[in-house]
Amino acid sequence: MNAIAFFSGLLVLLTASAHAQDGWVLQSSPLDTTSLGKLQFVSPTEGWIGAENGQLLHTTNAGANWTVVTPSPNDTVEVLTEPPFSMSFANASTGYLIGTLGGFNDPRGAVLYKTTNSGSTWNRQILSGSVFGLAVQFVDAGNGWAVTGSATLDLTLLRTTDAGSTWPPVHTVNGKLLFPQFVDANNGWAVQLALSGGGPGPPSEVLHTTNAGAAWSTQLTDSTVSLTALQFLNGTEGWVGGEESTLLHTTNSGADWVPVTNTGVQFEVTSLFFLDSNTGWIGSRMPAGTAFVLHTTDGGASWSVQDVPQLHAITSLHFVDANTGWGASNDGKIIHTITGGVSPVEEEYDAAIPGGFHLEQNYPNPFNPSTIIAYDLPASSHVTLSVYDALGREVRSLVDEAQAAGRYKVDFAPTGLASGLYFYRITAGRFVQTRKLVLLR
Repeated sequence: MNAIAFFSGLLVLLTASAHAQDGWVLQSSPLDTTSLGKLQFVSPTEGWIGAENGQLLHTTNAGANWTVVTPSPNDTVEVLTEPPFSMSFANASTGYLIGTLGGFNDPRGAVLYKTTNSGSTWNRQILSGSVFGLAVQFVDAGNGWAVTGSATLDLTLLRTTDAGSTWPPVHTVNGKLLFPQFVDANNGWAVQLALSGGGPGPPSEVLHTTNAGAAWSTQLTDSTVSLTALQFLNGTEGWVGGEESTLLHTTNSGADWVPVTNTGVQFEVTSLFFLDSNTGWIGSRMPAGTAFVLHTTDGGASWSVQDVPQLHAITSLHFVDANTGWGASNDGKIIHTITGGVSPVEEEYDAAIPGGFHLEQNYPNPFNPSTIIAYDLPASSHVTLSVYDALGREVRSLVDEAQAAGRYKVDFAPTGLASGLYFYRITAGRFVQTRKLVLLR
């Protein structure tokens, strides 16, 4: 064999591995394990997170650094982070945080903090007549709502039309918790939970108002689960979720709520964020407490599971575009993505040209926690490699791209999937092949 032939053969056998940034990565929080709640970005780089201890986290560089902001250093305050309705910024300069002086076990008044200079200084306001401060939301600089509670479990919805100078009550209910979300100065929806000695729980209701909260009509009642996650994109389309895989969708202002049952996993909805009618994310966790994210790009017609760093429950999500988003958790963690949460699959490539198309049996099989799927491409092709459950529903998309001829290996780690029989299928040009795999937990 001459030198040219030798080195040519050597180059053909060279392999390359691609390791892209994970879909979700941790960002450092200076509050350690303090429960984090409402997360809101007011620009692509500036964001805020409300914390259980009455402080906030603030970033001006997309979360590369988070700093602690304390609205009133002399106050002992507890803020509700689950569900996360206790912070709202009307614009980049003006924001509000509501909490309970003394904490929930020793409540001494509902307190509202307001900044008009991006958090440099804060004004303190006691909302008279209440001992608990639970929720606040502004839809513009002038119009906002606050939810407060009394020691006798009377809950009051307050409204302001003058940027918080005055807060007249507009609605009162006894023995229930109300968490509203308004889309404009008049139209809003709310999840309402029964309140007893054991805390909030079912029956859950979805309510609707067209007169700024003065009157509410019941659109949905669920007697078995707690509904805690709510988002409306506009005056017609919204989502609500809660325990036991409960997820519902409306496109007619809540006149009809359609159950969404095609996610393929058992989960609890802990947070929701939809960027538009097609693109959304759900913060979820398994019954054992492992958190993950569900993602759709087709309005919920199909879903993919996204792995996240180890955390307990995602209390809040916020995206500024289809790629860039953040999440906060009840055990103090902050997660961030610049890929829409999509994790590039770790893949190995061998440039040796195979003799034909082929999809190998995964190894090991059965498997836990991961397995290798290998396939051969004798020619450049657009390749899709997906995993399906026993009902034929796609649960993971592993590859969807043009690839050069060669031999490929994909590492599949199915976080969030239950034990059972699954199928994986490759499509490369006109070549299609399907095989079985078994996941054992």
